[in-house]
Amino acid sequence: MGRIALLLLTGFFLALSLGACAEEEEEAETTSPTVIVARTSAPAATRTPQATATPQPATPTPAPTSTPEPPTPTPPPPTPTPAPPPDADGDGIPDGQDNCPNAPNPNQADADGDGIGDDCDDDDGDGVLDVADNCPSAANPAQTDSDADGSGDACDTVEPPTRTCCKICTTGKACGNSCISRSYTCHKPPGCACNAY
Repeated sequence: MGRIALLLLTGFFLALSLGACAEEEEEAETTSPTVIVARTSAPAATRTPQATATPQPATPTPAPTSTPEPPTPTPPPPTPTPAPPPDADGDGIPDGQDNCPNAPNPNQADADGDGIGDDCDDDDGDGVLDVADNCPSAANPAQTDSDADGSGDACDTVEPPTRTCCKICTTGKACGNSCISRSYTCHKPPGCACNAY
């Protein structure tokens, strides 16, 4: 029973509040600018009217600004190309690595393996470079070549003198200065007779 009474009582107060609110709203519309808001459990509160907003011109929304990009850094100046190492003979091999820095020898040939390029080498020490020396293995500063064979006299081998034959033995054999039968034994020293074969 307590619950029913409580419900009835709540309904009564609610109806009263609504009726009072309706009357107050009618009065508020005609007489006063005060607005009354009905509440179900507490006395109605008054609300002051708010001024009607006059339409304001729309302020333009600023365009989104992008963050400025940092300036592109200026590249450093190019590093100067170092000067090529000296190459006095112009053969493309730097002097510090050239086995013959004063004469062009791009192939760096060194036939005797002494570390001096063939184009600069003077193995016999006669003051004439091996490439121009007519006898690079024996000193011959004058480059004498008596027989004009391209090989200097210092390198020419001594050839035995050519033997001149006084007789050529075609049927027998040479014996001293004469020819004898092949069946005989010669007891003479060699002479000017020569065998044909």
